[in-house]
Amino acid sequence: MIFRSSVCAPCRSTKACQATTSRSRWRQEQQGGPTFRKVLPFTAYMEGWALYAEWLGSELGVYQNDPFSDLGRLQGEMFRAVRWWWTPASTPSAGRASKPSPTCRPHRHPRREVTARSSATSSTPGQACAYKVGMLAIRAARERSEKALGAKWNAEAEKAFHDVVLKGGALPLAILDEQVDEWIKSRDVGR
Repeated sequence: MIFRSSVCAPCRSTKACQATTSRSRWRQEQQGGPTFRKVLPFTAYMEGWALYAEWLGSELGVYQNDPFSDLGRLQGEMFRAVRWWWTPASTPSAGRASKPSPTCRPHRHPRREVTARSSATSSTPGQACAYKVGMLAIRAARERSEKALGAKWNAEAEKAFHDVVLKGGALPLAILDEQVDEWIKSRDVGR
């Protein structure tokens, strides 16, 4: 998983730094703003960006000459899919919170890892789903941008799109969509 470790993790760190810096700047600019914007991590945004960056690697052809790294990426996708299945049924009221998912074993994950991840999943229901929701929201924003800009969508526009996605730091996906839409309008003026 070379792309994830070399690109996603630094992006997450950079993003987290930008989010912290952005939040600090935002706090200074918006005295008395809503508390939730100052303290919530917005998992769908933060982890969604990480999964989007993983997907972007495949779009850019990073794995083209390294099928084992792509296999690692796909294995991660598969394990997250198992977690999505597991999440709704893993609440304490379902009586399965402490039991590892039997579907993980055929995928060669060690029982210890399955048990640990099952416990983590049951302690934060919806987390695995939030990852994918965030990624899909960022991909949808990108597709809207590509479609709206048409022939103007190029490497420079793609970089600018990523800057827009990252500049506000971690935020609710609805606000991210608003910012992307404003950016599209500003780029689309001279069309």
